[in-house]
Amino acid sequence: MGKIGLVIAAIAAAAIVTLAAAAMTAPVDMDATEPEKGAAPSEVRLEEAPAAEQEAPAGAITGTVERVVDGDTLHIDDVNIRLALVDTPERGDEGFKEATDFTRAACQPGTQASYEIDAMQGTDRYGRTVAVVWCGGIDGQVSLNEALLESGHARMYERFCDESSFGEEQWATRHGC
Repeated sequence: MGKIGLVIAAIAAAAIVTLAAAAMTAPVDMDATEPEKGAAPSEVRLEEAPAAEQEAPAGAITGTVERVVDGDTLHIDDVNIRLALVDTPERGDEGFKEATDFTRAACQPGTQASYEIDAMQGTDRYGRTVAVVWCGGIDGQVSLNEALLESGHARMYERFCDESSFGEEQWATRHGC
């Protein structure tokens, strides 16, 4: 299956998951999940903002954050998402805990988030959906991808700039694409 086929398959799968999630939406207790203590301070202010205030594009898919794997990978409605164009430290590397805590505080499990699939990449070599994600816990209505770069918890993954539909976005070019 070519790149276009993979993108179409990823979009179709995400749409099905979103429809199923919409049928099961329930209120969430925002006090039930607290970010870990000792997380590094950042320039991007995190707060509990309602999902409705997010500035995700019209075609974005909305669902519930189920789990944060690390700083640049999370699950939204059973979709394993790898953040487009950002690279956070891996387990065992300096900054791993801080980047993971930042993502967990911004996109708390049980809260709503939206994502837009990278039309040029679709999925990565591990089968994860490559996307830009918007979470209610980020002040300023910026994407998680941009917030991680702005806070210093991630670096621009420059080798994918020409292979990403987000490579020419203002936040991406400002950080090295």
